[in-house]
Amino acid sequence: MRMPTLTQVTINKAKCVLAYKSLFDYCRIRDSETFYDEENAPYLLEICEAIEEFENDDNELLMVNMPPRHGKSRTATNSASWLLGRNPKYKIMTGTYNTILSTKFSKQVRNIIMEQPRLNKICFNNIFPKVKIKYGSASAGMWGLEGNEEDNYLATAPNSSSTGIGCDFLIIDDLIKNKYEAYHKELLNKLFEDWIRDTLYQRLEGKRKILVFMTRWSTKDPCGRLITLFQEQGRKYRLITKKAFDSKTGKMLNPNILNKRQYDLLIQTIGEDIVEANYNQTPIDLKGCLYKRFLEYDPADIRSIDNPNGKIIFKDIRCRCDTADTGDDFLCSIVYGVTRDNQAYVLPINAIIYTQDDMETTEKQVAKQLLDNNVMVFRPESNNGR
Repeated sequence: MRMPTLTQVTINKAKCVLAYKSLFDYCRIRDSETFYDEENAPYLLEICEAIEEFENDDNELLMVNMPPRHGKSRTATNSASWLLGRNPKYKIMTGTYNTILSTKFSKQVRNIIMEQPRLNKICFNNIFPKVKIKYGSASAGMWGLEGNEEDNYLATAPNSSSTGIGCDFLIIDDLIKNKYEAYHKELLNKLFEDWIRDTLYQRLEGKRKILVFMTRWSTKDPCGRLITLFQEQGRKYRLITKKAFDSKTGKMLNPNILNKRQYDLLIQTIGEDIVEANYNQTPIDLKGCLYKRFLEYDPADIRSIDNPNGKIIFKDIRCRCDTADTGDDFLCSIVYGVTRDNQAYVLPINAIIYTQDDMETTEKQVAKQLLDNNVMVFRPESNNGR
């Protein structure tokens, strides 16, 4: 048997040092240098670097929305083993669509750690030689590492138990199966309210980090609900969104995985709404909408003379008025406040007029609306459409 040269040994040691520090280099060793290719898949480098920063930054949530087959689950699995290698005291919980998938995820992470060194093959043990599975703790869904009294890893799903350990990192990988579930309001509510918020969230401890890998479905899917929750509570999070096809540049995210012809065939086969959601991260219920999302707030939060402690501060008050063009048309006049960071909020008092009343009535209504709200900028639409 030919022994490796000193040069190769030195190269492998250098690769191990890089893989310890860099998740992307770790993925290249663990998985495939052709798949984790910086030139053809720069988005994977961006995601890996974001996870590296996430380990110690002040974001509580990192969400990665990207199309199927582009490395989402691979990177999630590699991330779990890499984090445990860097700190065997970490506790990780992974949540997936069902028990079969969550157990498969757990086995993959466990088997990465248990892989034995081989000639000319760098494995987990070469990079993290002190990290080993605890004897007698190698079950499929719950196991620990040597040196810890408690288990380090638990795989769970909406239909299974999540009791047993707390977690520094909660890793969620695709929770919605199909279009039916994406439209099912009760199912989505149960998934978020009962499982994510009331069950999984209570298992967070230590680092208290949530890492989500998902394709999008609707604004009420777990991604949308988590983002809304963090925005409402003013908590820090980071969102990375990757589209399979960028309509502005005409380029595919990774043509080696999905080229334009295959993409067009997908639209013809499974429908544009699903492709836009799963592959381009445009939720089904927003496809074709003129307005994507309205900000909601408590009127008591608006700062005013009567309420000096309000959190929402307007730099000016504006009104947009679309006048009625014909006898069957509606007049629509909306008053809104604009904050210093250019967010718009519809005001709570006499802020919307939507009517088919004649001009003699609407002129007085709009005038009163402007005065009641101290409007500073008024923009009517003329009858020629401008």
